[in-house]
Amino acid sequence: MSREPVIKFIKKLGSRVFTTRDIAAISGKSVSTVVQGLKHLQQQGVVVKLYRGIWAERGKEPISPLSLLPSLPGGHRTYVSFTTALHIHGMIEQIPRDITCATLAHSRLIRSAVAVFSLHTISPDFFFGFDWYKQTGEFLIASPEKAILDCFYCAGRKNRNFGYLPELSIPDKFDINKARSWTERIHDSRLRKHVQNRFDGLILATRQPHRPD
Repeated sequence: MSREPVIKFIKKLGSRVFTTRDIAAISGKSVSTVVQGLKHLQQQGVVVKLYRGIWAERGKEPISPLSLLPSLPGGHRTYVSFTTALHIHGMIEQIPRDITCATLAHSRLIRSAVAVFSLHTISPDFFFGFDWYKQTGEFLIASPEKAILDCFYCAGRKNRNFGYLPELSIPDKFDINKARSWTERIHDSRLRKHVQNRFDGLILATRQPHRPD
């Protein structure tokens, strides 16, 4: 087992946000030993605990809540979608209160030290249409088309989340045909029809000419 202090392994990771298990894996130390070392660094003001098993080095710049996403329960099975993705894509002006994400795990709220993450279950047949944000590898995010469809998808389920959306601005590169084809991948026929109807209604509304007051 390495006798190097935990801080050296934090530097080796090259990521400001990290997990207890990340340090244990790179150092060969037990999880309990790493936790003790991290708590000591926390007392010294070197690191801060963000959530269970998730830490960050303190620094001059604030911690980006989105940098926690790959370390949240479920890891890369979670991507930013719904209203948060719509805001990031510039399609709605209102900043969502929580960071909304799609997941294959159970829906839940995760309250971290820097943000609240609202995770909503998407079935495997509809879990696609996302990529790394600006190809940075920082976090996964739904495309504009998928973010809208995900909203309608959840609105058509029992919990009826995202039943209302703020006023939307559809970008020029928005691919209507691609979005329509994606709805066919929803296995549940009732839910598929709901998403298709909501999407067609949205597109029709955005094409209506503006009437001056």
